[in-house]
Parts: sequence; structure tokens; C-alpha cells
Amino acid sequence: MKIMIDAGHGPDTPGKRVPDDSMREYEFNSSTARRVVAALNDYKDVQVEITFEDTRDVPLKERTNKANAWEADLFVSIHANAVGDYWDDNVGGIETYVYLYPGTVAPKLAAIIQSKLIAYTGLRDRGVKQEDFHVLRETVMPAILCECGFMSNHHEADLLKADSYRQKSADAIVDGIAEFYGLSKDSPDLVPGNGNQTIDKGWWRKAMNLTIEQWRELAAELNRMYQDSVSGKIIPPVLNDYRWVEKAYKTEMTPEELLTVMSIIQMRRIV
Repeated sequence: MKIMIDAGHGPDTPGKRVPDDSMREYEFNSSTARRVVAALNDYKDVQVEITFEDTRDVPLKERTNKANAWEADLFVSIHANAVGDYWDDNVGGIETYVYLYPGTVAPKLAAIIQSKLIAYTGLRDRGVKQEDFHVLRETVMPAILCECGFMSNHHEADLLKADSYRQKSADAIVDGIAEFYGLSKDSPDLVPGNGNQTIDKGWWRKAMNLTIEQWRELAAELNRMYQDSVSGKIIPPVLNDYRWVEKAYKTEMTPEELLTVMSIIQMRRIV
């Protein structure tokens, strides 16, 4: 299955930010999208691509053309909402959008993901809605757009800035996709170690010769460690800063940083 993940807008899109300019929408969108990508990489027979870039606001037509040319099976766009460039704490919650083509499965998928987002976050359920958005209309595969909270609401703006909320949003989206399509997680690629130990052979790679696929595999592994650390599953925690996951996904690690995280992963594999 091929899934295209879209983070709405770009780093400098005019107006797309919290009213006090403390966060741009793209910060939430891209961070949450990368968490979705990292989590989806854990599933069998799933390929994931992205439409967005950190250096520019990729035009909408370019995004949908990329998804269509790649022949994606699903398109998911991640956003944060707002009533305008002013505060209004009376308006809040989460809503998911579709464009209704005859026979499309998008509304059913959207309903599942919407329910997961509400269950994971506890925010108001604004429901599944139909809208004539370009990324929904011009994609030839099922497409949904998730508005994960209001930047113009003080409480929700604080949530949108938090790593924990971004992770909840990503987990809800991935859980919904996995449930709807019946996805199952991939088993580790293991080779025998010393005694009864096993070592994931995927990490025995020369430091800076990783392909894009391998960088994403690394990001997925770091994401697992991060989630287990912040949830208390790993004691003491070994990774409680999500920036390591983002660095791996963006392939921005120095050789020293890469060797450090790979060493940590190896130690976790043989403990």
C-alpha cells in the first residue's frame, strides 16, 4: 500500500499561525506528519511518501500531481485550524474533511480517523465534513484532510505546540488508517547474536552511507524508543527528545550523532 502524507502549507505561508505569532501552522503540520510517516514505516507492505518541504510552501498542484504520479492508494493532509488572526476561545475542536466522489471510501475512513482523534485527544468532535479543497478534489485516490485543533483557541494553541499532543494526533491518524485497511506491523529483521540474543541486522551499516529508506527506518526506530521512553515503558528513559526523530527523518545528523544513536539502538537490541 502506498500512502502519501501531506503537511499543509509551508514555513512562511502568510497568516497561517497562532494570533500571537508563537507558532506557525507548518510547525505543527510538519512535525505531526513526520510522526505519522515514522509510525507507518512499522507496518508490513506499506510505502510512505511526503509532499512537503521545509524550505518552501509547495504549490497545491505540485502536491496532488506528485501523489497521482506515484499512484498513491491514500492521501492524508494534516492541518491546524483557525477562525482568523484573532483569539476566539468559544470555537474549538477537531474536524476531518473529504471530497465526495461516487463510491469513494474516504468518508468511512475519515469517520474512523475522526473518532480516533477525538478519543486520543479529548477535544470537541466537529465531525466529518465535505469541502472542495484542492488536495481532496484533484487527487485520484481516497483523500482526507484532518484539522487537528484551533490555533485561535488559547487552550488548543498550547496543545498544538506540545510534542505530546502532536504524538497523540499522529497515533490517532495511524491507528485509524491501520484499522480501516487491516494493516499489521512488520516483524523485526533479526540475525542470531551471542547466546540467546538477537541483533537487528538493519543497523549494521556504515555510518554515513544510509539511503533515504534507511534514514526513514532509523527515524521509525527512534520514534519507537521515544514513545517507549516518554510513556515509562523504558526505565530509565533513553530518548525523551523528539528532535532526534526529526533529525533522522530530515537526514540532518552529523556522523557523530548518527554513530551515537546507532550505538544506543544496538545496546537496546542486546539488553
